[in-house]
Parts: sequence; structure tokens; C-alpha cells
Amino acid sequence: MIRSAALAKVNASPVQQKGRVMASQKGASALYYVVMTLAKEGVVMNLLRFIFSFTALLILHACGDHGYEGQYRLAADRADGLFGSMASVMGVEEITIGHDFVEANGSRQVYDDIFVRDSGDRAYLVFKRGESEEAWRIKGKDTLVQGNQLMRLEYTRVH
Repeated sequence: MIRSAALAKVNASPVQQKGRVMASQKGASALYYVVMTLAKEGVVMNLLRFIFSFTALLILHACGDHGYEGQYRLAADRADGLFGSMASVMGVEEITIGHDFVEANGSRQVYDDIFVRDSGDRAYLVFKRGESEEAWRIKGKDTLVQGNQLMRLEYTRVH
């Protein structure tokens, strides 16, 4: 048993032998030598690449979008009653929804958060600013409905 351990030490590469000697010594020079040896072998660089890639992936995932960004146009035949007529007269026929804003006619409303909320069998795009919330019903992949049964505007995504 002692002989096989001795042979293992003798048959080890010079880097391994020197690493054992240096690692057995106490001090900063031994740690420096071990880190530099690993750096030459690429272990540290591979670890740093992995940590960087994983961190970038987490950041991109955390900045995830709600999926409804883009330009929407008021469907002329879908604007109901007085509310739809007023929107057409005021020129609010096209809006842009971003990650945290809604822009219409050059004016931008910034929100704390825009997210999708499921409620029963319906989904809503919720615009939250402070304690107040406004919810638009998601009618389809490319259609949003603002308002209720009496007064509503239906926007379709412009592709």
C-alpha cells in the first residue's frame, strides 16, 4: 500500500508534484501558485465564462416582457358608441405599447408595471401605476379591448 502511494507520487506530472508541495505549505504563495496553475489549464476561465453566461441569462429572464409590445390600431368597426366616436375625433386611432409605457399622439404614459393577469377564463393586460390599475381584456393574440360593455375600444396589432 505504501509502495503504490509512493509510485503514484513519483508517476505524477511535474505540475501535480509541485502543486502538492506548494499546497502543503501554508501561505499566500501556495494559493497563488494553485490559482495560476488552474488558470493555465483553463479551469478558472471556463468557470468565469459559465458564471458570466448564467448571470446574463438571469438578467435577460428578469427583464422579460409581457408579450403585447407593439403598435395597435383602433378597429373602426369595433369602436362602440360615443366613446368610439370621441376617440376617432381626438385622433387616438393608433397606440404603441412598450415594456412599461403606452404612447398615443406623441404623449407617453409611463407605468410601474404592465403584466398579464388571468381571471377565470379571461386574460387581462394590466397597467399598474402606484396603487391604481387599469385592465384591458385580451380578446386574442393580437386584439385588446379597452372599456366595458357600454363603452369600449378594440385595438388590433399592426404587423
